[in-house]
Amino acid sequence: MSVGDGIGKRIRQARHVKGFSKSRLAREVGVTPTAVWNWEENEIAPRFDTLAKVAFCLEVSEAFLRTGQTEADAAMNSGSRTPSISQLVEETRGKIAEATGFPLDRVKLHLELVAD
Repeated sequence: MSVGDGIGKRIRQARHVKGFSKSRLAREVGVTPTAVWNWEENEIAPRFDTLAKVAFCLEVSEAFLRTGQTEADAAMNSGSRTPSISQLVEETRGKIAEATGFPLDRVKLHLELVAD
């Protein structure tokens, strides 16, 4: 997922990757479809507690929705030189989902590490 211009675009991108309509996201989060429309079209940020629900439903971090920073970016910016394997896998799943149009929950990766 790219950073986008603001929180609304990042919510829209994550929603599309997940395969959710605005109405479905609204139902999952417990808000009206108009609220989702306002987030995406008017760049109105959800309330703090609602943002946590949005992030959970869309399987992204709150930091990503707020700033566009992925967990791998955050780890690298916090002084960690190498992101964890799980961070790399999750970021890769998101990129594959975006590139293929598949919902994130339908992208499964199998990793095999082979030592010589």
